[in-house]
Amino acid sequence: MLEICKRLSRVKFLRYFKFSRIFILLFLITSVLSEDVNPTKSSDYSNHKTSTSWVKPVVPTFSAPPVTNDVSIPTGTPIIPGLLPGMTAIPAVPGQNISAANAEIFALDNKNPNREVEGALIETNFKSIIGVLLDDFSENFGMREKVANYYLGKNADFWTKKAQMQTIFTEYRQAYRTFYYSDKKQLTIPPDEVWNFNLSKARRTKIGDHDYIAVDVDFYSVLVTDAKTINRSEPALNVIGGKWSDNWVLPVDPEFLLQRTGYACLDENSYPKHTVESENVWAYYDDTCKAEQPQPVYDPSEIRCHYSEYPAISCVDALNQNVGSINVTITWHRIPFNENIANKYRFGNHTSTLPDLVGVKKNLLEQTRVAYRR
Repeated sequence: MLEICKRLSRVKFLRYFKFSRIFILLFLITSVLSEDVNPTKSSDYSNHKTSTSWVKPVVPTFSAPPVTNDVSIPTGTPIIPGLLPGMTAIPAVPGQNISAANAEIFALDNKNPNREVEGALIETNFKSIIGVLLDDFSENFGMREKVANYYLGKNADFWTKKAQMQTIFTEYRQAYRTFYYSDKKQLTIPPDEVWNFNLSKARRTKIGDHDYIAVDVDFYSVLVTDAKTINRSEPALNVIGGKWSDNWVLPVDPEFLLQRTGYACLDENSYPKHTVESENVWAYYDDTCKAEQPQPVYDPSEIRCHYSEYPAISCVDALNQNVGSINVTITWHRIPFNENIANKYRFGNHTSTLPDLVGVKKNLLEQTRVAYRR
């Protein structure tokens, strides 16, 4: 029992000793900090008195720049983020308010008899040839003849789908038109829901050196737009009767283009590498692409088509050698506005006077696919 009491007393002593050391240490720190505030500190070591001074650094002061102008804020001016003193409203950016009747950029030509009408109608038409390439089928045992006869008997629905496929190959240059004409904006053809194709009878013919079952195509539709912004897209259409034409070189047979011509006609600029597939070549099709070599050093300022593969020939040459091509001229023609014509070619439900965007379920389903890659 005595031994236990001795051990407890020792533990209490150690705890007291530790607490005393902590207390002394805190006291010394407090003393040092309090002395640091004093301008001087004296110490005496072995009867040798020395005086050491600590002077706090001088904090620099900065004077405010002189006032060069006096802007007074009128009484009652609302506080609106983005306003400068004295402003009561954010000024409109020219070209931003499409409803401004006197906005110069949207003013129609004085000769235009339709200047007060909100809508504008643009006829769109072109002539082309579509077909089925027979070169892929062997002439042995009459195989090519059998295939030719098969396609000669195809109905209008088959050829219409071919024509639609070829037509969407023009969309890339329409969407990125500003890169081909620096002073112009996008100019598209109408939505495919209002396309009209007049088809000839299928015939067997030669296109270049290629054997084809071909059909002549006349395309016609009307683009319904507004009269105030057409000038920004194409100034030539700013007046009734105005026309604008643009030219494309298109594959006569738009199917299997990637398999037949590789990347020669595909513009990958601003797209990730290896995103092209045989099903989406229309979204990359650019007949202006040339033969290119790999870049020793990546230069983003260089405008080029190819990044995944580097064809040795241009798009036009690749088409002529492997598919067969047709020169197509699309013409846009401004006609007088007529509400009945506009209603015939309008598509979708318009819910706003501003630019409208609505997902089309039919198109979304048609573009759905699964791609497997190694």
